[in-house]
Amino acid sequence: MAATAARTARRAWVPVLIPGDDDIMRTKFGGRPYIPKGREWPVCPVSGVPLLFLCQLVARDSPLATEDPDTMLQFFARADATAVHDDTHGNVLARAVRAPDRYPAPPNAVIPQAATLLESATVLRWDEHSDYPDPEEPEIDGALAADDSGGGDACVERLHPASGIKVGGWPYWVRVTLCSLATRPLPPLAICKLSPPVRRTQIQACRWPHCDECGREMGIVFLQLDSHDTVFQGCFGDCGIAHIFQCRDHPKHFQLHWQCM
Repeated sequence: MAATAARTARRAWVPVLIPGDDDIMRTKFGGRPYIPKGREWPVCPVSGVPLLFLCQLVARDSPLATEDPDTMLQFFARADATAVHDDTHGNVLARAVRAPDRYPAPPNAVIPQAATLLESATVLRWDEHSDYPDPEEPEIDGALAADDSGGGDACVERLHPASGIKVGGWPYWVRVTLCSLATRPLPPLAICKLSPPVRRTQIQACRWPHCDECGREMGIVFLQLDSHDTVFQGCFGDCGIAHIFQCRDHPKHFQLHWQCM
């Protein structure tokens, strides 16, 4: 199993966060984004309600691969107050803005009064580590089933995807107990995997979306957001986790999907 682990490992970056919203030019989760003059706060095309700002990643202080260190990638989502919509189409607005002069910060455009702001946390630094897939990912599940050396269980115990907020890596799928499956309904995207052998907990689904442009599976987990973090409490259901996926061939295409307990 060591070879399987080495082959499937992906780089992931976990942020060290500090509370506060003092600098609109920094990489942050929640709070106030930088809105340049001439750009507007995005709104829902159906309701006209301001979208919920999720995060802002600045190239110079995040793991973004870009030639321009002043590029900012911002993510917004449809929501009722802070509760993100469980959108079957995985809609999320991702846009790049540029800050021509980092210091002093350019004047920020007006934030709509109807916009809801989350608690803010600024990234102090990023800690890089190796991230491993869930053992129930199809590729890993098959390798474990074929392994008769007795090392499969030990591999599962040691190697797994990180929960919490991170850039890159593998998705940490929400797990549910068999008891909870029997007593409460699951949201539409939560397709339970109950094939034998029955484990104490089950993942809701390994749901990799497909690109609207090319139809291929979106194989990159660009960003993971976790409602266990104080920034996103209540945003993704009951202890839910959201994943923003990216298409390898169309890097401007993103989809947001989330699971809750």
